[in-house]
Amino acid sequence: MHKIIIAVVVALATPVAALAQSACPSIYLGTILTPAQWNACFSAKQDALNFSPVNKTGDTMSGRLVTTASTAAAAGFNITPGAAPTSPANGDVWTTSVGLYAQIGGAAYQLTKTSGRIEYVATGVNFNSSGDTAIALALPPLSTRYLVDSVRVSNASHSLVTATAGVFTGAGGTGTAIVTGASAITVSATADATNNNAQSFTVNNKDTESYTIASYPTLYFRIGTAEGVAATADVTITITPLP
Repeated sequence: MHKIIIAVVVALATPVAALAQSACPSIYLGTILTPAQWNACFSAKQDALNFSPVNKTGDTMSGRLVTTASTAAAAGFNITPGAAPTSPANGDVWTTSVGLYAQIGGAAYQLTKTSGRIEYVATGVNFNSSGDTAIALALPPLSTRYLVDSVRVSNASHSLVTATAGVFTGAGGTGTAIVTGASAITVSATADATNNNAQSFTVNNKDTESYTIASYPTLYFRIGTAEGVAATADVTITITPLP
């Protein structure tokens, strides 16, 4: 035993010209390593990581992931554009050649907009009864405010030349008048592809006054004067979401 220890010490202390310049060579029976080679071998060994490495074929992070900051040379994070998943799970995010999407609450939302306008339709509004029709609004993610672009009446069951209407931010004709109350309606035809079978109202401050969805989640289409005979029509409000 003492002879083996002495032999190892002597081997470590004895320079070996053939192996002196290499790092950690293949060790086989009879190999004599220099102290530098032993140190290189110990330095090259992999210690216990004390964490589970991420599998590049797919994994679940158990902690926060922070990417490097983007620079002029490259972004810090990239989702390669592809096809939309057939059955995305809530929280899924993907990109296509058209835009960026996310699955939220069981519905897919486009987070980048190719068209900023959204239409809300109240069908079969009774134009022979004075009062409000509430039209609830909802904005896509990242939008908190909106502009009202247009208010239209169409698909009337009877001519609407007596009834009047307006649109307000509050029930009962209160709040801001988006369409002035008691505005005249000039829908004199009901047949398809006939002039005056639809009408677009004048929207007050159309491009200069926005509304927060938190304060004004609902708009109220209000019939002032009733038509006097049974009559229904569809009301379409078009808005543009804003950040």
